[in-house]
Amino acid sequence: MSARHLQGKKIFIDGDRGIGDMLVLTPAFRTLKEICPSCELTVGAYELPALQALERLPYIDHVRKMEDRGLGSKIRTAWQLHSYDYVVLTGYRPVLARFLHYFGVKHLSGTGKEKQLRKGWFEVMTPQSDGKIARNVVRASCGDVFRSLHLDSEAIRDYACDCSLPTVEEEKSLHDKILRAGGLTELSEYVVIAPEGFTALNIPYRLLEPLAAYLQERLDCPLVFMGKDTRALTAKLKEAVPEARLIDLSGQTNVMEMFALLKNAAYAITVDSGPMHIACALGTKTVAYFTTSPPVMWAPDKCCYPVSADVDCSPCKKGGPQYCSDRKCENLIDWAVFKKSVEEALR
Repeated sequence: MSARHLQGKKIFIDGDRGIGDMLVLTPAFRTLKEICPSCELTVGAYELPALQALERLPYIDHVRKMEDRGLGSKIRTAWQLHSYDYVVLTGYRPVLARFLHYFGVKHLSGTGKEKQLRKGWFEVMTPQSDGKIARNVVRASCGDVFRSLHLDSEAIRDYACDCSLPTVEEEKSLHDKILRAGGLTELSEYVVIAPEGFTALNIPYRLLEPLAAYLQERLDCPLVFMGKDTRALTAKLKEAVPEARLIDLSGQTNVMEMFALLKNAAYAITVDSGPMHIACALGTKTVAYFTTSPPVMWAPDKCCYPVSADVDCSPCKKGGPQYCSDRKCENLIDWAVFKKSVEEALR
């Protein structure tokens, strides 16, 4: 496939806020540099963790921290981006798009409305994402990026996602934290459990208790919990499963140490969230608990063992789980269902 129109061009692609939203775009970034190595690729990230997840990838030339507070920041950003040959906005950013158009960006593509296309803002307009439609987000998002650059998305053969690798020093720092937190003198292997989600439902305690007992019996290794604050949860589990060696690192790691934690784990147990994408991108076998969205939307192509009730109302069609009276996506997943995916990962 010809990419001659992009040779030597400066390309800017902005992503979304979360780590997972950024990592799902990496197959498009990787393939773009493979077919057009002379282009200069800059990726915009709105949050520091997402920026750090991308900044060490060899096929991204630059990662830019995006401003998104107030009209002034959008004007400054548009002016700074107006020198790029191609600008692709993967999210709905009408104010930024308007200024980019006014500042003369010729090849501007992004998510918008029909009236904005008629006004000439966009050379290529991609559809607004619909969280109520169960489509594969990785393939859809990467396809939108390629169409925005006048490329054929069939050129993307591998949809496995990538993530920045931690350094040896960051891995050692994390290793020492686990030893101190667990009162250990040595550590051969461990399992990471990240039971909390931002938009997805958390893994309920009724599953975590038998999970801790099962992993302790099968693997006999420390179970390291990570998240916003899981101290109350791990304290309860220690009473219920005293034989399990539980270590709580919630709130005790920086971003790259978190990457090291997931990279060096024997297995990871997560919800449908950023840690799932990071762990799978780093090659760790991951059991992922899906509720508000089905695996077909967000499950990574490699290393992922989904747990799902496979209900027809997922993705949520009622405005979110807070408006749901029965939560079938959660309540239909019992320990037998969860254990099946754990056993598949441990084979």
